Amino acid sequence: MINTGVYIPSIDAKDIYLSTHFIEDNFNGYNLKLKDGQYNLKKFINTFDYSLDLIELFSIYHKK
Repeated sequence: MINTGVYIPSIDAKDIYLSTHFIEDNFNGYNLKLKDGQYNLKKFINTFDYSLDLIELFSIYHKK
């Protein structure tokens, strides 16, 4: 298990609003992927610290 934390995306409310209201061709809403299908790793700048919450999230992820 990772005990240093996990990187999570930094999402601004304006990005979600613009993607759902101003782009008519976008039926999926906000997306973290680039046009080539790779994840935009520049958005993953925040970290979820190692804690009991993270341990629980890992256990739920592995059960799923």
